[in-house]
Amino acid sequence: MFKLLGLGFATFLLSFVSAQVAPAFGQCDGLGFNTALSCASGLTCVQLSKDYSQCAQDHVSGPADPQVVVPDLIGRAAQVTAVSVVVKDAALGPAPPPGLVYIHLTSTGSLNNDEAHYPVLVIAGYSYWAFSYIDNRVGLAILAYDPSNNEAGRWDMTGTRYIVSIVYNSANGSVVFTGQGGSIITVPIIQFLEPIVFQSTANAATQPAAPSGLDYIHLTDPNTLNTDNTHYPVLILGTHTYWPLSYTDNRVSLNLVAYDENKNLISQVELPGTRYIFTLAYDPDNGSIELIGQGSAVVTVSITQVL
Repeated sequence: MFKLLGLGFATFLLSFVSAQVAPAFGQCDGLGFNTALSCASGLTCVQLSKDYSQCAQDHVSGPADPQVVVPDLIGRAAQVTAVSVVVKDAALGPAPPPGLVYIHLTSTGSLNNDEAHYPVLVIAGYSYWAFSYIDNRVGLAILAYDPSNNEAGRWDMTGTRYIVSIVYNSANGSVVFTGQGGSIITVPIIQFLEPIVFQSTANAATQPAAPSGLDYIHLTDPNTLNTDNTHYPVLILGTHTYWPLSYTDNRVSLNLVAYDENKNLISQVELPGTRYIFTLAYDPDNGSIELIGQGSAVVTVSITQVL
């Protein structure tokens, strides 16, 4: 009887030990671990932070097949939206280009011109002014200017003239320009982003400390835990910079954190579906941001969801 119990106990121990093998990208040591776990064959336990180690491949024979995720946004924090409509005095604005003039009607049925309360679309620190044409054609010229009033872009549009109001519809990502007689021009906002948005890299060491619960982690390869935060992939939008940060609890999510030109935190958006950013890309044709993280998992989100 004693021998049978001993054999059963040994079998239990063997099955328990064999069960304690962490898979690829599984935690193998860190906070809450008294003893490090073994990693599956071909994997090594690599320390990512003082509180977290993970099983990673010893070498990579080729890129993994990407897992594409369209995330449900968990939530936003530090809400300062990148898009707004403000009122400015045209006398303090940029000089109208040749053939254009400031005209702001106080109502759709009036010819009262109030240039001191001019509606202006602002996107990430850039001002978009709606000019009328001197020849009075039914159209508007929308010109974008940086904070120093340098021209950044121009769009000539037909459909209305003499601006009355501007409205941004965040639900569908469109901008509505209303002019004389109530006629309107509707434009997808991604059309206005083209000259002011691009992908780049930056040194995380020059940034403020990450918000609570977040950390800067940039993988040099999606299938290893080699990190390089000196060439961190970021998205530049006007005067704002968007950083895809990871969570210190190692959840499978990124948090897209936006800072203004003075490095003030202005917004945060959680993007579930991948973690530990490897690279990102912006598609100007459809306004989508693709973020690739560990294991080549891909999250795709519309830029209108994070503005």
